[in-house]
Amino acid sequence: MSKIRVLIVEDSVFMQRLLTDLLSQDPQIHVVGTASDPHAARTMIKQYQPHVLTLDIHMPRMNGFDFLERLMRLKPMPVIMFATFSADGSYEAVRALELGAFDVMAKPISASTDQWSQLGLQLVMKIKAAAAGGASFIDHLNPLKQKAGRLRSRTAHSQKIVAIGASTGGVQALQNVFRALPANSPPILIAQHMPAEFTTSFARRLNSTSAVAVREAADGDIIEPGNAYVAPGDQHLTIQASGPDMVCKVVERTKTCNYAPSVDRLFSSLAQNARTKAIGVILSGMGRDGTLGLQQIKDAGGFTIAQDEASSLIYGMPKSATESGAALQVADINAIPSLILTGATKKRRSGSDVASSHLSKAQNL
Repeated sequence: MSKIRVLIVEDSVFMQRLLTDLLSQDPQIHVVGTASDPHAARTMIKQYQPHVLTLDIHMPRMNGFDFLERLMRLKPMPVIMFATFSADGSYEAVRALELGAFDVMAKPISASTDQWSQLGLQLVMKIKAAAAGGASFIDHLNPLKQKAGRLRSRTAHSQKIVAIGASTGGVQALQNVFRALPANSPPILIAQHMPAEFTTSFARRLNSTSAVAVREAADGDIIEPGNAYVAPGDQHLTIQASGPDMVCKVVERTKTCNYAPSVDRLFSSLAQNARTKAIGVILSGMGRDGTLGLQQIKDAGGFTIAQDEASSLIYGMPKSATESGAALQVADINAIPSLILTGATKKRRSGSDVASSHLSKAQNL
């Protein structure tokens, strides 16, 4: 099997050496070279034909945004961008994803050896996913075709609550969904795999393009129609009853948890507390997070949806949910907003109590 060719575009000599060392430890990856600015990168792309680029946003002679935009137009390929730990960095991360970056990672200003090692493991995983989905990734660079205008308002069935889980490719998919939802949509909770430094900016960006009011969730927020709550990065978002209301419960991650926020944790709490009034949606992403929780929602009598393969940037999480039978509907991203609203106006008969046998499993994720 041929190795994955990676070009590192980074002006810092320290970062060039560090990333090269981290990536070269994996036998499936070959770093073909390092470019100190986008002009040098352009020549090396022609020479080495890399499968994946890593790209810093702050570059001499041409910033990473301009280079990314031109690259996606002239020679599209998967790009993993690095943004800094800062308020500006959080905005930059969302902007990079909008311009077509495959994924964005936070570049710490200083870090321990263990932290750099973890960054290397995450970067290797993302590069392999990017290389594996290279052809489908290029197909997704053109903006997804959307129905004209926002969907008409519907009277949502009493107390329906929606939870959406996503990972790589989820930012673009969520933007597509939220652009179509009307202001009186049922309340929505979002677990998007994203570093803690980026979720506040992501929520603000989603809010700026949506009729639904979107914000980063805080512990104790009352869950209300017309509002959406984004799980803070590196923490879990769940729901619980508080008198007559449902409220957000933000939970610190544990050392044994693979993902924070965990889609399974969110879906599990929704199944337990909302049952037949729950709507679970799985969008683009790597891995299996969300499959167990989506099955719990289905078993509790809720409505479940998975994004289809053709419209998913990474068909990992939706594929797992679909193949397990947890998804009652599998749909193109453009059809999902309508399905959410349709699900919010229909009643389902209560599911069997088989869901309760799964609930404790997700609590330990």
